[in-house]
Amino acid sequence: MSDWKQIKVRMPEEYYLKTKLYAKNKKVFLSELCRLSLYDYMHNGQQIGPQLNGIRRELSAIGNNINQIARHLNSGQDTELTDDIKDKIEDIRRDLKRILKKEWH
Repeated sequence: MSDWKQIKVRMPEEYYLKTKLYAKNKKVFLSELCRLSLYDYMHNGQQIGPQLNGIRRELSAIGNNINQIARHLNSGQDTELTDDIKDKIEDIRRDLKRILKKEWH
């Protein structure tokens, strides 16, 4: 999405305050909430956008961790996976499972 367009929306103050509070509780920007809500409405409630964003962020974090593990293994210090690295991999696995469960429910 290289070309972004702006849409201005008017709503009663009560709606605005509730929407702003909802976005804050969900820890998303108000603009992101509006985009996702419109996307969801256009696709009859079959919301895919937020799940993909959550998965994309988590995969990026996993990629960074894999690079750290590869650097460690290629450093020649220790050719076996240490318990610490195994624990980190398990933490990543649990985090991804938690995010996927949250996003798909």
